[in-house]
Amino acid sequence: MAEMAENAGGAHEAKETGGKIVEMAGTPTSSEELHAAPPEKRMRVEGNQDQPSTSYMFMSGLISALKDKPDGEEEEEDIMDFFGGDDDYGGDGDGGDDEDDDDDDGEEKRGYMYQSSDEDSSTDVELPSEDFVSPSITSSDDEEDNTYSSSGPRILTDDYLLSGLIASGVKEHGAYPRKRVQRQKHEGVDPASDDDPIEPGHYQQPQYRKDRRGWTRELTTIPVHEFEGRKPYGPAFERPEDDDPLKYFLKFFPLDLFKKMARWTNINGGANPRFGKKTTPEEVKAWFGIRMIQGVHSNSNADDDWSTRDSLMNPKIKRTMMKNRFSMLSEVLACANPFKGPQQIRDKQNRNLYMKNHPLYRLQHIWDTVNKLCLDNYNPCKELTLDEATTKYKGGKSGVKRFFLPLKPGRIGFKIHAICDPNTGYTLHMMVHSESNKNMKDVVMKTMDPFVGRYHQLYCSKSYTSPGLASELLEKRTYMCGAVRRVSKGLPDDFSTNPVVNPTRYRHMEMMAKTPRGTIYSRQKGQQTVVLWRDTKILTFLSTCHQGFRNQATDFLPRNIREKGEKKSSQKEVRAPPHAMDYNQFIGGVDKADQLRGYHTCSRQSMAWWKKIMYFLVDVARVNAWICYKANVKAQPRVVPLTHRLFTVEIAEKLIAGFSEGSTRCHQQLELAPVPSINGPIHQSIRMPVKAAKMCVQCRRKGRTTTKGHHVTTRSGCTSCNIHLCRGKCFLEFHTAE
Repeated sequence: MAEMAENAGGAHEAKETGGKIVEMAGTPTSSEELHAAPPEKRMRVEGNQDQPSTSYMFMSGLISALKDKPDGEEEEEDIMDFFGGDDDYGGDGDGGDDEDDDDDDGEEKRGYMYQSSDEDSSTDVELPSEDFVSPSITSSDDEEDNTYSSSGPRILTDDYLLSGLIASGVKEHGAYPRKRVQRQKHEGVDPASDDDPIEPGHYQQPQYRKDRRGWTRELTTIPVHEFEGRKPYGPAFERPEDDDPLKYFLKFFPLDLFKKMARWTNINGGANPRFGKKTTPEEVKAWFGIRMIQGVHSNSNADDDWSTRDSLMNPKIKRTMMKNRFSMLSEVLACANPFKGPQQIRDKQNRNLYMKNHPLYRLQHIWDTVNKLCLDNYNPCKELTLDEATTKYKGGKSGVKRFFLPLKPGRIGFKIHAICDPNTGYTLHMMVHSESNKNMKDVVMKTMDPFVGRYHQLYCSKSYTSPGLASELLEKRTYMCGAVRRVSKGLPDDFSTNPVVNPTRYRHMEMMAKTPRGTIYSRQKGQQTVVLWRDTKILTFLSTCHQGFRNQATDFLPRNIREKGEKKSSQKEVRAPPHAMDYNQFIGGVDKADQLRGYHTCSRQSMAWWKKIMYFLVDVARVNAWICYKANVKAQPRVVPLTHRLFTVEIAEKLIAGFSEGSTRCHQQLELAPVPSINGPIHQSIRMPVKAAKMCVQCRRKGRTTTKGHHVTTRSGCTSCNIHLCRGKCFLEFHTAE
């Protein structure tokens, strides 16, 4: 030890007592004393060393003494590694967790031992181990807390040198180096070993630890129960005779609704002095038939159907109902009893509460009837689709909340949660968003209530999918598969993009974005599986009915890919998980229903919000009727089914037929044959004994109107024909033989 003190330049006095190294005079014994030292004691290992500090001279002497030992070269290498060699500072060299750090069984701590030069002494001095952490060195990487970059000069201070000596045994009562504290490191996705897992049992699968929510890379085979739904698949009612389209339509929109609407319309129109005579169920049916014809022959202006120009008018509509009567029915039409609505509640607070609890009070009976018939008249298949169906509405205040949906055709309108058959687009069940709260889990459970317990497979968009919902549906014997947001609660830690759960989310996503298309990562927790699939972008799927691995021979999707150096793209097969393949096949049920409703829709612009939902129900009934008709007719050979357009026209014409055959006297008189041109005493133009002027029959035949577009009225007429005719021209034209 005396030799070591001499090599230190005599700056310190060493006391040798029984081979132990004790405190040396002039040496700071704590970091507080060191920080109070003058700045000239600081030094640089790589750089200018013209003014070496005292502690550095002492350590140089210590290293020189070790060099004189037979095995001094190995000792020197270990000590230099402690002060920062070529490797990163840390136990494992990779910044990962050290298994020895977690052992609390009293195992002896590792360290570098220096034995005294006294042959009679066996006292050892323990130098700092590689687990020692200096407070003066900060990490250059957030994930590897105890490493620092080897690039650039490394600054060592007396605090670092002396605190290591004091903590490792330079003092008489040395202490063990304190344990390294690190954050728990997630496994993360690994392109080399985690991509495209294969079926378990074909290889010896390694054991993987579970994350804090129970997700693991260790995959097992998931059992899927056999479907127990109603059979046979398709229409559940008896096939109508002659496949009459109207009978199919009345299966979903029965005659009882027309009768109730006529009664409610008469009550509502009683307060309007212009309403005139009471309406009938036949007239209400004709009104809906005209709306359907207007959907097939769409005019930008509905009044053009009653135009005097042959190129604009619709003869069928013009002969069925007068324009003024049609407009009046449109104004006073009612789909609920006016005497039982919130208008009868005088207290404003109770009235608002009633409207909040019953958002569809203006047509609740019709909504419930059509919704129930859609559910009862069809046996769905094993797969179901849940998505948002919309009806366009840009009006003002409404009982149902409006939404802005940029990806939907209407963009602005009411959000209707619909369950549809993915193969045909048949609408099975519906619920307006205002009928539920904002919790999507409750929305799905309420909408799926008629289908649980049969082992259906529900496919839904990321607006609904969550691990919590999948667990609840599985408890009710219903499977689920869908795209899921990576911020959803309950996902694997290394798949989540929640910064609290997964601080390294951007690194994982950037790493996966650089992988080729078709890369698949899987995690499993019980019956649930989550996959990350790299397509044009990173997609995440959650399922309770799909395996975490794919069929290596068949699970591919065609994609147009352009390689580097190629001018055109070519179709190639890309690996795909079973979640993505079935999701692409069965997620389009609601979109298909929206598309079919958009063809020949009877919906028209209206400021009454409930009328938009009423038109929506009529279109749902029409489309479902056509799907059932097509399913029955296709089963019969040599029978060509009607197209969707002709099917709609058939329904409209038969709805109008009942009203046209029992029309008023005026309509019957329009079809009278002209009489001979003999203006004798039998046919005379006189003033008719009436209180008010009535429409001229000949002017209506010829389409003549006033300057404001109204029908021509007159008090004159023919005594023999008992009709109103204008004096002069109209009287002569009517009585002239053709």
